[in-house]
Amino acid sequence: MKKIFAFIIFSLISTAFALNCKICKKEINGRYMKDKHNNVFCSEKCFAETAPKCTLCKKACSKGIYTFMKKPYCSKKCLEQISKCANCDTPSSQIRIIINTDGTQMLFCPSCAGNPKCYFCSLPYKTRKLADGRHICQTCRKTAVSSKQQILSRLKYVRKKLNQLYGFDMNHYIELIVLDLNELERESGGIYQPAGGFRIALMRYNYEISEKKARRGRNVRKLQNEKCRIFILNNTPRDLLDDALAHELTHDYLRHNAGKISDLSVEEGFAETVASQFNKAVKKPHLNKRKEANNDPVYGGGYRKISKLLKQKGFKKTVEYVKSFATPVI
Repeated sequence: MKKIFAFIIFSLISTAFALNCKICKKEINGRYMKDKHNNVFCSEKCFAETAPKCTLCKKACSKGIYTFMKKPYCSKKCLEQISKCANCDTPSSQIRIIINTDGTQMLFCPSCAGNPKCYFCSLPYKTRKLADGRHICQTCRKTAVSSKQQILSRLKYVRKKLNQLYGFDMNHYIELIVLDLNELERESGGIYQPAGGFRIALMRYNYEISEKKARRGRNVRKLQNEKCRIFILNNTPRDLLDDALAHELTHDYLRHNAGKISDLSVEEGFAETVASQFNKAVKKPHLNKRKEANNDPVYGGGYRKISKLLKQKGFKKTVEYVKSFATPVI
């Protein structure tokens, strides 16, 4: 936060020429006030008319301005009334702004700002430390899904919704594997990790191709031993879990309907876009703020590119574009 003082000059008027007040237009005789733009005022009352109004009390900030989050305040007292810590509710003129993973700005006092940050929302609320080293706040813990049966239920729900929205296949078997953070990081070794991001899930698609000679010397290739697996981080809040499942199921859709996509930003951008459409369909559009604010060139850049294409061309044309980067499995 910043305090700015107006440049105010009291002076005696010269007899060589006349001055008129910027506000009331009256001719000035004697002392006057002058701002940094060389505007003159006959009194403090007229000068106050040009000063910004305090966001809280609405009085003129004529004796100086405190700015916080680009809004003016007339005094430290007014500033402290609005700058209360989101964790302990204590007013503080030294409040710090911390940005949530969805782009929301939250206020914390210096003491609370030093707390461990929640793995999921990135905020320094009072947290609980899990066995794998993650910290999770009380808000995220309220909807955290931990058991495999609960996560499997969410998987079925998201698959059904994506089938309704875009006709995603619901017939083939997908193995669900629930891991802690350390196990998930080991499993995701070598996979692109977005800058400043956190991982909740990943999809693995393995298969074998058999080849036999048919009549007339032609070779026939056949896909076999197909294995589709989704790895999920335990104790993930339900809404973030659904978002991650929608993303990973989009990868599964591409493997079965297109093949391997050569441009990672196109594939990840498409997966993020489908997940964002899912969030809108289930009335959770706030989850997309994190995607919109993501500066990562693969996830964030890809999302903005593909979501723009979806808006302009529709789902069918967008899929055709994504498939143009695909190498078929067989």
